[in-house]
Amino acid sequence: MRVWLKTLQVPGLAMTRSIGDLAAKKVGVLAEPELKIIKKLSRVDKFVVMGSDGLFDQLINEEIMAIVVNYYQHRDSEGAVNHLLQEAHGRWNTNSEVIDDITIVVAFLDCSNN
Repeated sequence: MRVWLKTLQVPGLAMTRSIGDLAAKKVGVLAEPELKIIKKLSRVDKFVVMGSDGLFDQLINEEIMAIVVNYYQHRDSEGAVNHLLQEAHGRWNTNSEVIDDITIVVAFLDCSNN
């Protein structure tokens, strides 16, 4: 899906969602995020990875988990993000003529009190 100017078919913004962007909502962009609600975290929940399609179009969840778990012991979320970024960027370079935006957030959890 793309958002277009009324009079032109270029460049077309490849975005259907912009969290909280009420101005863009007027032209069809959704301002509400997709949410998955987890009622209670457990001791097995170690981290959360949030990312754009630039990440998830190139790496599957199992690959992402395998990379991030290597950084969990040292609580190196920046290292995990950089590794994921390099991997996704490299695959975009190999598989496509263009590189999509790549946004990544890695948060390590402390669920030891649950």
